[in-house]
Amino acid sequence: MKRIFLLGLDCATPQLVFDQYYDRLPNLSKLISHGICGNLETTVPPVTVPAWMSMMTGLDPGQLGFFGFTDRADYSYDNNYIVTHKSLSRDALWDHVGKKGYKSIVFNVPLTYPPRAIDGIMVSSFLTPDKELVYATPSNIQEELDEIADGDYIIDVSNFRTTDKEKLLEEIYEMTRRRFKILTNYVKKKEWNMFLSVEMGIDRLHHGFWRYAHSDEDARYQNVLIDYYMFIDTLIGELVEAFPEDTQLMITSDHGAKTLQGTFCINDWLISKGYLVVEDSNHKGRLNPNKVNWKKTRVWGSGGYYCKLYFNVKDREPEGILEYSEINEITNEIIHELSGLCDLDGNPITNDYFLPKDSYEEVNGIPPDMMVYIGQLDWRVTGNIGNDHLFLFEDTAIDNANHDKNGIVIFNSNPKVSLAQEDCLSKENLQINQYQMIDVAPTILKYFDIPKPDTMKGQNINIE
Repeated sequence: MKRIFLLGLDCATPQLVFDQYYDRLPNLSKLISHGICGNLETTVPPVTVPAWMSMMTGLDPGQLGFFGFTDRADYSYDNNYIVTHKSLSRDALWDHVGKKGYKSIVFNVPLTYPPRAIDGIMVSSFLTPDKELVYATPSNIQEELDEIADGDYIIDVSNFRTTDKEKLLEEIYEMTRRRFKILTNYVKKKEWNMFLSVEMGIDRLHHGFWRYAHSDEDARYQNVLIDYYMFIDTLIGELVEAFPEDTQLMITSDHGAKTLQGTFCINDWLISKGYLVVEDSNHKGRLNPNKVNWKKTRVWGSGGYYCKLYFNVKDREPEGILEYSEINEITNEIIHELSGLCDLDGNPITNDYFLPKDSYEEVNGIPPDMMVYIGQLDWRVTGNIGNDHLFLFEDTAIDNANHDKNGIVIFNSNPKVSLAQEDCLSKENLQINQYQMIDVAPTILKYFDIPKPDTMKGQNINIE
């Protein structure tokens, strides 16, 4: 019987799994040594929602038509919408295998709220707005989750951007412990051929504690990351022991992590360069579209893990002034200007620039006109205006990691046998390959002998 379990570890980072922590992760190191491993290049942009859905569909964000947690609903200045499962109009892995009669369990995969009825079980992710809502199908599953988790299935920690580090740490461990208890129960007691599950604990840990594990700032938290990775490693070993004998295993992450230097104020920079003109120069806080002089504004921006730039184009935006023929010119001009950016110490900042027409073969939805990774993702971005400086550092107390360009992929065709082995490759002898997010879906389809649809751009990973 064909069975494959994909365990997603949101934000699991190659330099930790394959290098710094490798020797202290006995289960993962054996799965790697007796299988294959690689860096998994994330999507453009490097954001949870498009990344996981690219993995689950084999399609890039341009094909999917969404680019983050929120996107522009139209070309007006303030009409954004929250991306949900309803935004997914393409077939995902559970659709493809379901059409061939295979049963799936889809568990905590981002962008599965609201859940859909599938041939199997779907439990939606941390993006569920409220646990009182329907977040699982069939209808009896929610009560069952609470019972198996001994009282309360935790969808997500209450707040991972917090200064209450002790509470955060306790919640992360409890969430993960309860979730793996359910996973272990389900692999043994439910009927399934494909099991897709995502654990968010590593992501929450990285955002909350990355700086402490990479400095001597607070001795209490210097071992937080390795301790949790070892905890996850133990849980993976217990989960594999519960697998039916014929189960194959794939472990993935949607992106990596890196040290966050601070926050760059993109709209303040655009104002200083004359691209964005506001009516009230003393205003502080969120950019108010009603307070922008659109007749003089060519570019405005918004933030997050990366910088999003929007052009005020004539006959596209309500008060657009840029001619379509001017788009290439202003694009090159902004790249030139941002390439001269320096931090507060005068050190040059190297950026990465992405245009939808170059990043995607097909562009659906409304992406930013330009995406910029400030300092190659060393800096987050805010769209607020009226800040005292272009670079801010206050928020690093509550969130001190940014997303990085590579996640991980590990494949093992016989994980139970691998964990019983005594030998293990040294990290120096690992063969770390390079794959893309969109390679996962066609690989799983090939395992089920399902032809890859023409729309899938990814390539099958050779797992023989």
